[in-house]
Amino acid sequence: MPRHELASLLRRAALRLRNIGEPPVDLDSEYEALIDEIRENRRRSHFSSLIYGKNLYIKSISNGAAPHSSGDNPMTTITIQPKFYDERTAGRLQVVAPMPALTGSEKQIAWATDIRSALQVEFGEQLAKAAGVKWGAVTPRDVDYIAECQAQLDALVADPTHASGFEKLEALFSIAEAHFWIENRDHGMNALARAAAAFLASA
Repeated sequence: MPRHELASLLRRAALRLRNIGEPPVDLDSEYEALIDEIRENRRRSHFSSLIYGKNLYIKSISNGAAPHSSGDNPMTTITIQPKFYDERTAGRLQVVAPMPALTGSEKQIAWATDIRSALQVEFGEQLAKAAGVKWGAVTPRDVDYIAECQAQLDALVADPTHASGFEKLEALFSIAEAHFWIENRDHGMNALARAAAAFLASA
C-alpha cells in the first residue's frame, strides 16, 4: 500500500472513531487490513524506516491524508507524533509543526533550540492526555498500540472545536527569534500562546 493511501486510511479510521461526519464506509475491514500490513512490514528488513526515528510512518498523515468533509476543521499543519530515541527506550509524544531556523547569537540559538524541543514534548504530552491517550512506556516495537494512539491524536487535531488552539500553536512555533523562546521559557502553553500573539502583533 502506498504511504499516501496508508495515511488516508488512518485519517478516515480516526474520523470514524470520533464520528466526524465521514460517509458511511466499511472501515473495520480496511483498518484490520492496514494493521495486518503493518504487522507484515514489521517482519521485513525495511520496517525500521517506517516506524523508527524522525521519519515515523505516521508522519505521512500530515501530508497525505484525505481532506475533511465540509464543515470540519481544515487540516492543520500541527501533528502530535511519537519521538523515539532508540528501539528499546520508551518514546515521548511531541508536537510537530513547521518551524523556521532560529536566529540570534550562537549561544542564544543553542539555548532556544533546547527550550523549543522541550516544549514540543511538554505540549505534546499535555494534548495527548487531553485526548485520553494512555501512552505509558511505549517503544517502537509496540506497532499496533502506536497506531491506536496515533488515531486518537489525529482525531483530536481534526476536531473543529480545537481549531483555534492549534492555530495559536502554529503561530507560536513560527517564531524564529531565539530571544523570544529564552525570555518566555517558563510559561505554560496558554501563557506562551498569548505571549506569541503579542510578539507577532508587535513585529
